[in-house]
Amino acid sequence: MLFRLPSALAVATLASLCLTACKPAPVEKTVEEPSTPAVVAPPALGTFTTPAKIAAITDAGYPMFVVTAQFQDRATAVELLLNAEDVELGGADRESFVGRDVTLTYEVVAENNLFDLKDGDLSLVPEAPAHAPHWKTVSGVLSGAERSTGGDLPDLIAVTDAAGVKTEFEYFVTPQIVAANGKQVTAWYSPGVQQLVKAMRAPRSAANDIEPTNAPPPTPALTPLPDPAPKKTP
Repeated sequence: MLFRLPSALAVATLASLCLTACKPAPVEKTVEEPSTPAVVAPPALGTFTTPAKIAAITDAGYPMFVVTAQFQDRATAVELLLNAEDVELGGADRESFVGRDVTLTYEVVAENNLFDLKDGDLSLVPEAPAHAPHWKTVSGVLSGAERSTGGDLPDLIAVTDAAGVKTEFEYFVTPQIVAANGKQVTAWYSPGVQQLVKAMRAPRSAANDIEPTNAPPPTPALTPLPDPAPKKTP
């Protein structure tokens, strides 16, 4: 019996079919869309009372302190400001609250964070940061900067625009800012909020109700002596 060799065309066809069958199926590429960063809503304004655990109290320049607290309804710790001259601690020492569960009363107030203040092309803020695109600006007359800040807390200054709208800032006034008081200036700022501790109370424990063991014994009551009998006269 004679065997016929396959033609060149048949060999090429078989090779093509083999390559096609052995070639893995194309993998569909998935395009990952860029994730949108979560937008955190600012805290609501007002006064609130909530249970909290105080993790730390850090000096921020007397009379201000930073209180790091863990709220029950938040996953991360919260930082609040405490003014040692404007807070109710029930007579307790400030550091005694660290590491304890407390009832915390705090106030959330709106504030404008001032980053730069210019009189023409002259910046009145030392080492002002590079301007960010999300900052707001207001141009108008500067007021409230009659004198340099002399205490530990900032003064309240304002820029009033041509429409009479006043934008206020808490800021430490320098002689350069005093020189621009009453003049046309431009302020760059960012609106925000400030959380201020108004009161902290720790629950009383049984140990707090026990008299200390080294307390002096009570003074016994004195029994009055009877009056001496009257002397008889002869």
